[in-house]
Amino acid sequence: MLPWRETLRVILEALEEARRVKPASWAARRVLIRRGLAGKPVDRFVTGVVTGFARGSRIAEEVCRRTYGRLCGSGRLGLLLQLHVYVQAVDDRMRVEARERLLEAIEEEIRRHGVEPRRVNASRVGGLPVARWIYEELVGAWGRLRAESVLRHMAGGRRIHWFRVNPLRARNPEALYEKILGMIEGRGGASSLVPLGFYVEGPIPRGLARLLDEGVVVAQDESAAVAALLLDPRPGELIVDMCAAPGGKTSMLAALTGNRARMVSIEVSPSRARSMEKRLRKLGARVEIIVADARDAPRLLGEGVADAVLLDPPCTSTGVLDKSPDARWLERGSLERLTRLQRELLHAAVRLVKPGGRILYSTCSLLPAENELLVYDVMGEERVYEEHLPSVYEASPYMPSARRSWPDRHRTGGMFYAMLVKG
Repeated sequence: MLPWRETLRVILEALEEARRVKPASWAARRVLIRRGLAGKPVDRFVTGVVTGFARGSRIAEEVCRRTYGRLCGSGRLGLLLQLHVYVQAVDDRMRVEARERLLEAIEEEIRRHGVEPRRVNASRVGGLPVARWIYEELVGAWGRLRAESVLRHMAGGRRIHWFRVNPLRARNPEALYEKILGMIEGRGGASSLVPLGFYVEGPIPRGLARLLDEGVVVAQDESAAVAALLLDPRPGELIVDMCAAPGGKTSMLAALTGNRARMVSIEVSPSRARSMEKRLRKLGARVEIIVADARDAPRLLGEGVADAVLLDPPCTSTGVLDKSPDARWLERGSLERLTRLQRELLHAAVRLVKPGGRILYSTCSLLPAENELLVYDVMGEERVYEEHLPSVYEASPYMPSARRSWPDRHRTGGMFYAMLVKG
């Protein structure tokens, strides 16, 4: 390897090249060739940093602004500061010793610009960097060993991918399912919870990719599919998915009823609603889509009209940090803002369902403030009662009638599920 100061110069030159040349890997290659370093020990390290920075540049820029303010501009110093926070807070693959040596070189260069380096307020568990407040919330809720086990499992990205055969498009779903299980033998297997569900480890087989393109197979995490199953949708019912995009749960609900229920999906974003409509059409799901704030659902559809409601509101996404790197750097105030929205949406869901109607409340958050505690609060304010869910995944220690999936235990996203029935 080169001295770390010289390695940093090569990285910065390649990052500046990447602003003009795409992709970033080619920009790094051009610089390495010019410097006579292609194929040398430093080649792989520089290329890894440059390509990783390109993937995480939006997050690095956001964290940089929080850390350094206006200094995070477009010039050489701004790039240097963004690299500083990237190495600290975004990269999850670099070896510990290499990270510290590179950080020392970066901080020395920052001081040459008359700026005092600032360390990001972050925790790093098993290589996964997260905002310190998220780590502290997880430890406060579940204890250090449980929290660190989850974060360590999510480091390095999702290792397995979940799918299900789509009976709305497949001519013989069961036969196709058996064929796929034979195709992935040794690299995947069947879901024990989701009918026609399965998982694959590593690259997706070419034959499976074709089925995905045709809508015959759907990419959907097992934990998300379970939410639709738990609602127990029935033909003839009015079923409302309140925060529906990207539409995976909606399509599952339609499949479970064979398109024989009236499905209404609400999405606040027009662009996301358009994408969802296109996806649902491809999957063969017959759904009425409403572009609106789901808090207005009782006014738009009427009060006491729905047989069942699925509410999967915006949340901190702490159960899927491996798939949502942006969520690792939410500001602490986001939790209060999100729980306020979740509470308002759940009150709207209660008004929307008829007496005896079911509400399945689910989030991909591991934080009790967004789940058990919030549900208990709403139960104290509305005429609803909790219903014990079937024995999927694990009972919640804070709410035994509810269930939780855990990334490290179930190889899925971390999800919470609670069923409320209107009195």
